[in-house]
Parts: sequence; structure tokens; C-alpha cells
Amino acid sequence: MLKNHKIKYVSLDDGHQFGLPKPFNLREALIEDLNGKSLQEVIIKENTSDLLLKFNNDLEIEVFISSGGYESYSLVIEENQYIGMGGGEIAIFPA
Repeated sequence: MLKNHKIKYVSLDDGHQFGLPKPFNLREALIEDLNGKSLQEVIIKENTSDLLLKFNNDLEIEVFISSGGYESYSLVIEENQYIGMGGGEIAIFPA
């Protein structure tokens, strides 16, 4: 999760305490941050196929390809399914 183009938290933060009163809960943080926000733009980055979801209020979720051999995300937009493949390729299928 990015706020104003700076890292707010990452998926690996889930469950860590970081000096907080309780361990960080990624799901709760996402629900709180995205409540009432709308998705403004979806960007699939050239060469890497990393995914960037832009919301209003300067929030962004960046999903990067985390494996050279496995799929990292699957996204359905209108009639197509986009799968972020290992190695930065993207597969597009009818949904």
C-alpha cells in the first residue's frame, strides 16, 4: 500500500508488532484504508507486468511479480482475465 507515492505498509508486515499495541493486521488495514474509496486506474507495467491499482485520496496498491515461475495475480476486468505470470509475462483470457 502506497500513500502519496510512499510505502505505507507491505504484505510481509502482517502479524508483526513493530512496537504497536497489537500485531499489525493487513486485512483490517486494507479495509480501513479502502473503505469509501473508488478504483480510479489499473496499470500493468511494461516489461515486468507488475500491477498498480490507483484509488482516490492518493492511495495505490502495487502488486509485483514475486516469482520467476509462478503466477502472482489474477484480475478480471470486463470480459478479460489478466494473469501476472512468472518472469514478467502476462496472460489474457476471456473471462
